[in-house]
Amino acid sequence: GPTEMVRGGVMVLKNFTEREGETFDKSRDYLITGTKVGLLEPKDLVVSTEHGVIIVADFAGKSIRVFDLVAKGDAEPLFITTLLGSTEQSVWGIDFDAVNNRLFVSTTIGTVLVYDNFLGTHGKNGPDRVITPAINGVKASVNFHEILYLPERDILFIVDVGKATTTSQEGFDNDGMIWILENASSAD
Repeated sequence: GPTEMVRGGVMVLKNFTEREGETFDKSRDYLITGTKVGLLEPKDLVVSTEHGVIIVADFAGKSIRVFDLVAKGDAEPLFITTLLGSTEQSVWGIDFDAVNNRLFVSTTIGTVLVYDNFLGTHGKNGPDRVITPAINGVKASVNFHEILYLPERDILFIVDVGKATTTSQEGFDNDGMIWILENASSAD
């Protein structure tokens, strides 16, 4: 039968900070990739040693895939979350509040998806909340990429790259912004 091209994966480099100038070493490093893994264009990941998982945002797959922390090779995800609140968007950045088991997901339409008890529910019912940043009541967010959650301050930092994503589009060098959202765990 036809073979499926493997497009994406996760590279695990052991003791990375203790290495200088080294490349991938098959004796200690490994990949999580293959048709069972199913990643198309992974954009961000979070490792939760507390929960023993790797959470990956897959842009082209319009999904969040969760793998066992010790997964290797062509390993099936523990579960896949595809309910993103809208079919018009995809995922890009993620951050995970391990203490409260809460996943924050930035989307390509300028919203943040919040999944409470993420590892318990697997996101099967979709996001618990959708945060849409607005100025004077009007949606002002466009296309989110990176996201960072600071649990000690309950703040989200979000990079909005704007409408223009290639150098040939007008406004490419001046239409983005950084959002700072307080009370992120309860924002709606």
